[in-house]
Amino acid sequence: MDLLFPTIVHDIKVSSFNEVQDDLIKFSYQQKKKDPKGVIKSNIGGWQSAGEYMVSEDNILQDLIISSVSTYFCDTKLFKKEIKVKIKSLWININGKNDYNQLHTHPNSDLSGVFWIKTPKDCGKLELRSPGSHYQHQELMSYTDSISESLLFHSAYSYPAVAGLIRLFPSSLDHQVYPNKSNQDRISASFNVGLY
Repeated sequence: MDLLFPTIVHDIKVSSFNEVQDDLIKFSYQQKKKDPKGVIKSNIGGWQSAGEYMVSEDNILQDLIISSVSTYFCDTKLFKKEIKVKIKSLWININGKNDYNQLHTHPNSDLSGVFWIKTPKDCGKLELRSPGSHYQHQELMSYTDSISESLLFHSAYSYPAVAGLIRLFPSSLDHQVYPNKSNQDRISASFNVGLY
C-alpha cells in the first residue's frame, strides 16, 4: 500500500510555555473582562473574544504564537524559501463546564491552529474530520482496526488538549471540540494562517 494525498497536521511545542503560562491565563481573563459578552461563532456556551483586533495589538499571546510558528517553519524548512507565513486572525476561547465548539471550518485561510493554555483533566478533545469522511465512508469503515490505526485512516481523529502545544491543520478540515467535563475553565487561543 502507498499513502497518497496525506493531510498534514503540525505539532509545535512552545519552549517558554512554563515561564509564561500564568501570564497567558491572566491576559486571557483580562480580555474577557474588557468584553464580557464576546462573540458567538462555533462556541456553544463559553466565551470567545473577537478575533480581528488581536493581530493589530502587541501582546504576550500574539507575540508567543507568532514567534513559535515562525521559528518552527524556519527551523524545519518545510516550506519553500519564498513562502511567507502570516497570522491573519487570533482569538481566545474560555470554555467552562459542558461548553464546547460545534463542527466548523475556517474559510479564507490556509492553516488554522489551536494553542492550549490551560487544560484541566477531561476538558475536551479536538476532533479533526477526514476530508473523505463522506465520499469514502464505506471504505473507511471496511478496513480492520489495525490497518486503520497503522495508517491513521479514520473518518475522524481526536487529539487531547495539551497545555503548551500548538496544533496546526488545514483550515478546510471540519473540526470540533468536545465538551469540557471538568469543573475548571479550559483556555485556548485559536488562529488562522495565510501562506503567501
